[in-house]
Amino acid sequence: IAYVEIRKYKIPKNSLFNFILSILGICLIIYSIYSFNINTHHPSLYTLLPVLGVSLLILFLKEINNPISRLLSSKVFVSVGLISYSLYLWHYPIFAFGRAINPDPTIVEKIIWILLTFFLSVLSYFFIEKKFRNKKLISTRSFIKYLIIILSIILVININTIFNEGYLN
Repeated sequence: IAYVEIRKYKIPKNSLFNFILSILGICLIIYSIYSFNINTHHPSLYTLLPVLGVSLLILFLKEINNPISRLLSSKVFVSVGLISYSLYLWHYPIFAFGRAINPDPTIVEKIIWILLTFFLSVLSYFFIEKKFRNKKLISTRSFIKYLIIILSIILVININTIFNEGYLN
């Protein structure tokens, strides 16, 4: 995609062509979702299937009249897209701790974990992500200053812990 964008290659404006390639992209993604399992090697050539699918969508899903474009720009998909980074950050610890508590979770437990992930992601988006994106609340300079202070404190605590061998006594 970057190569196409840098080289300024012209994507054909043929609606049918774009629609067919965007359908192919969706099919590759859906195929990957349903066919990949724990035995699928990753990264491998199999990984190219969903990557190619997403690439086709990005390159050929330019028209708003396209049914796939309308679907992906619906409120539900846009809302999930907005919280996607928080979803990415929250899902792993929730599922990891959940499996630590119960290595063989029921479907109800998994649904609870998914709902908890979405709930915490929405909270994180509104109370953390949006705040950090607002330059009026905290400037980049202030953010870097506070980040350096916090990292310095963590560094001092870690060095002290190492020298004291973890405070075992």
